[in-house]
Amino acid sequence: MNLLNGTLPTELSQLSALSYLYVGDNNFTGTLPNEYGRLVALKTLSVGQNSLSGTLPTELGQLAALTNLGLYSNTFFGTIPTELGKITGLQLFLASSNTFSGTIPTELGRLTDLQYFYTDTNFLTGAIPSELGHLIAVIDVYV
Repeated sequence: MNLLNGTLPTELSQLSALSYLYVGDNNFTGTLPNEYGRLVALKTLSVGQNSLSGTLPTELGQLAALTNLGLYSNTFFGTIPTELGKITGLQLFLASSNTFSGTIPTELGRLTDLQYFYTDTNFLTGAIPSELGHLIAVIDVYV
C-alpha cells in the first residue's frame, strides 16, 4: 500500500510494451482513462482499492493480451461493458464492491479461460446468464 493520489495519468497509455500495471491500494480518483485501451501488450490491469469512479471504458475490450482485470473496491458505475467478452484469454475478472448496475453481459460467456469471476456487492439485476455455463475453466464465481 502506498498513499499515491490524484488521477491516473493518460500518458501511461504511451508505454506500448507495458505488460503489468498495478496501481491498487492507493487513493487514486477520477476515471479509468479510455486511452488504456491502447496498451495492447498489457496482461494485468489492477486498479482495485482506490476511489476510482465513472463507467468502464469500452476500449478495454481491445486488450487482447489481458489475463487479469482487477477493478474491485472502487465506485465504478453503469453497466459492465459487453466488449469485455472480446478478451478471450481473460482468467481473472474481479469487479466486486463497486456500483455497477444492469445485467451481467451474456458476452462474458465467451471467456472460456476465465477462472475467477467476481461481481458481488454491486447493484446488478436480472438472471445469471446461462452463457456463463460455457466458462469451463472457472474455479470461483461470486455474483
